[in-house]
Order: sequence, then C-alpha cells, then structure tokens
Amino acid sequence: MLDRVPDSAKQFCPKNDVQSVWAPDIIKLNGVYYLYYSISSWGEFVSVVGLLTNPTLDINSPNYHWTDRGMVVHSSEGEDLNGIDPGVCLAPNGTFWLCCGSYHGNIELVELDQKSACVSPPIRRPRSSPTKARLRTLFFTTAIVFSL
Repeated sequence: MLDRVPDSAKQFCPKNDVQSVWAPDIIKLNGVYYLYYSISSWGEFVSVVGLLTNPTLDINSPNYHWTDRGMVVHSSEGEDLNGIDPGVCLAPNGTFWLCCGSYHGNIELVELDQKSACVSPPIRRPRSSPTKARLRTLFFTTAIVFSL
C-alpha cells in the first residue's frame, strides 16, 4: 500500500525508520476509503496519526491510488499522549470520531469533520486528570464501540 512513510508524517517523526507504519483503521464514507495509520519510533512518544484515502480497494481498478491527506493528530515528547493506534467510527447520530493513544498517557477522542475526515489544524491535546493518571500504561490499541 505504501512505498514509504508519507512526507507529511515523516517530517514530524524524523527518528522513524521509514518502514514502521502500523495500527491502521479504515472506514468507507461517501464512496471513499479513509485509512488512518500511526507512525512513531519505538520508545519515543513523538507520534503521528496520518490519513490516506482511496476511491477503491480493488488493486486492479484504474482508480486504485492512495492519496496522502496529511497528519490528523500528533503528540510530542513530554505530553500525556502517545498519538498512535487510531480507531475511527461514524456514530449513530452522524458524527465522525477518531480515538488514539496507547501505552503512554491518555486515550484521546476528537470529532472529525465529515468533509475532510480530519481536524483542522492537526491537533495535539495533552490532558491529565486523576482518573486518566490511574489508567496510564494499561492500554494498547483504541476503538469506539456503540451499543444501541
């Protein structure tokens, strides 16, 4: 799918080995596939959730082409967030959400714009609370599940 880490993410995570892209999550909205991915470097908390789009998943289609839409969320050293492991969801009320974070710090939840599938500008939202502090280092991977 990717020959290399997209430049938009690589600029923010220069220690990435150019081969480590992981924890993708994908959703289809309005006929387009939105693939959210993570990059970082092991042991670092300078991380990015980026976005690629494609009109099809059929590799034989002439329309098959992944387009880099840039960085959606990032985290920096010293924040209470490791911006990796994205989980994306369309809520029953039509809102579009991304959760991310893992291993170090908080799990964050941000609403995405329905048209761009991003937040604008890319955000970092360090937060801390006694509740979140107690939950630190217990989680890998994020997901949103709705129970109706």
